[in-house]
This record gives sequence, C-alpha cells and structure tokens, in this order.
Amino acid sequence: MSFFYLSISVLKVGRQLAGLLAVAAFFSSCFKEEQPIAPHLPGNVTTATVNLGSDYRHQVFFSLEHDSVISTHLKYDWDLSFDAALGEQTIYLNSAKLMFASNSPSTGNSGKADTTGYYLTRRWDASNTPDSIAIGNKFKARDTYILDLGFDQTGLPIGFKTLKILAADDQKYSIQYANLDGSDLRQADILKDSSYNRVYF
Repeated sequence: MSFFYLSISVLKVGRQLAGLLAVAAFFSSCFKEEQPIAPHLPGNVTTATVNLGSDYRHQVFFSLEHDSVISTHLKYDWDLSFDAALGEQTIYLNSAKLMFASNSPSTGNSGKADTTGYYLTRRWDASNTPDSIAIGNKFKARDTYILDLGFDQTGLPIGFKTLKILAADDQKYSIQYANLDGSDLRQADILKDSSYNRVYF
C-alpha cells in the first residue's frame, strides 16, 4: 500500500470518528446534569490477623461483630456438613481436604462398590451453590455415593467410603456409610439445629 492510499484511509477513519464524537456530544447535551453526592465517610478501619498454621491445617471462624476468633479446628476433623435450616436439605464435602464424590449405582444386597469409572464422574465442591456441588441438594432417598476422603495431614490419601442417604427432613439427615467392600457398615442420624448454619460430621 502506498503512502498516498494510507493517508486517505487515515483521513476517512478520522472523519468517521469526528462524526461519531459529534453525535455523542449532541446526545449528551440532551441529558440533565447529575447532582453530585457527598462521598461516604470511610469510618474506622480495623485490622485483624488469623493464624491458620504453617501448613494451613486450621479452619478459623472469625466474628466481625465481636472482632474475635470464635472457633478454631483442624480441617481434618470433619468430612461432611449438613445445612441446618428448616426446609433445606444440602450436603457439603470438606473441600479443604480435597474430597470428591460420585453418584454410584446401587450397591445391592452385598453392599459392595468399586471405583470403576469413578474418576470420570467424580465431582468436588467448587462453590457453595447447592445445585452445583458434588452431593448438594440433588440427592434422593437411598442414593449411594462413593466418597474420596481426600488427604491427611502428611499428604497421604485417606481412602474411600460409600455413603447412602437414607432420609432427610426438617429434623435430621439419616445416613449409612461403609468401606467399599461393604465392611464396617455404620448408620448415623445428624440432627438439625437451626441456631447454626451447618452441622458437621
């Protein structure tokens, strides 16, 4: 392209821009001027430090209202948490341990399950949205899940469990869990307490 044609192209673009600016100036003159609003005073700033441990082993609950830590525990102390509100039935994994879950076909009378295809279907709690997490609120009574319990404090895998959700209502969650081969079968009722957001197990 010669300098002559390049100059003409630049002039055309310049005219188009000038036209657009003229139109914008015309329309902007039609609007009323905005009334300035006094800036919000920022107030006092409070700074706090929370110790999570050198390897982030602690989960800390901090109250902004009381400006203090109200609870500290090891992130390895729990596997599942349950929404405690009336009318809600949501189950969360402890994602701090890198837990995963996969909905599994019925284990049948043997109670056995295996991890065939597990890594293709497993999910973790990437958010707190109940309908977008591994178990969440999508389960139905008698649904069975294979749980990868994540990693312990030394970084070693903890292993697998099966989880069957027997029932969930405004009073409690009933669950059954076992090893993949069906051994060490246990059942638990997790009672709801509406004075808390979640109950941990």
